[in-house]
Amino acid sequence: MKTTKLIMSTFIVAIFCSNILTAQNTASTLLSASEITVKSGHNAQFMEGVKLWKECYLKDEGENNWSMWRRDQGEGNVYVMTGNMPNWAEMDKEDESGEDCYMTIVNFIWPHVEKVNQSVFETMADYSRAWPDDAKYCRVTYFKVNKGYAFEEVVSAVGDATKKQE
Repeated sequence: MKTTKLIMSTFIVAIFCSNILTAQNTASTLLSASEITVKSGHNAQFMEGVKLWKECYLKDEGENNWSMWRRDQGEGNVYVMTGNMPNWAEMDKEDESGEDCYMTIVNFIWPHVEKVNQSVFETMADYSRAWPDDAKYCRVTYFKVNKGYAFEEVVSAVGDATKKQE
């Protein structure tokens, strides 16, 4: 039961993170991402539950923003909910609208979820380009890095070379 509550809390935090994915600037921001794997055969029910929750949240005048993505490749039905935060303290903010709609998650979303993987990422503005306003796809590549400083050196060198070439 504790594990279920922890996973549910993580799911809710991802939904209520402020500011949708927007253009990056020089200030570092945090990106909360919840990778939600939907049970086989439950995709339509899951999506209906998400629509019900969003409807409830907006009706209750919820103010937080999020972005939802569907993975197009790979095994299973996976959705990613993202939200930007300026700092870690944002995670502690109360959201009454979210709390009022909590039972919608419990009854109409959670029964269709196989697992949730929560991650928080920090932007690396020095190595980034601005996120296009009209972007419809996001390619994600994960790297397992043993020496972070060496990886950052390589990324920096490649980024500098790309900027020079452009």
